[in-house]
Amino acid sequence: MNEYKMLKHWEKNILPKMLDYCRGGLKQYEIDNFFEQLRIELRKEACEEAAHIAMIICDWKMPGGAQLPSANHDWSSFSIDEIKIGEWAICKIKDDNGNLLSQYFRQK
Repeated sequence: MNEYKMLKHWEKNILPKMLDYCRGGLKQYEIDNFFEQLRIELRKEACEEAAHIAMIICDWKMPGGAQLPSANHDWSSFSIDEIKIGEWAICKIKDDNGNLLSQYFRQK
């Protein structure tokens, strides 16, 4: 399993937008300091603390296009980008009632 999945998600989808947003208002050493504090919390998978730091950096509003992941996101699961041809994965798919479908997607 990949380490630091939460950090990688933020590095790809959120931090660049935050950096563009706050670059004009903060000095470089402040940006470096705040973003490293944010990365420390992301490495610990402390989503709420990371979101709090992000809101402080951005004056309590996220920049356009930067969507924080939900607090109950399962970081142990694979995203479609992480699956490669030739690898195996087990999927647990539930129907509308919450019952697990069989491995061949047939209802029992």
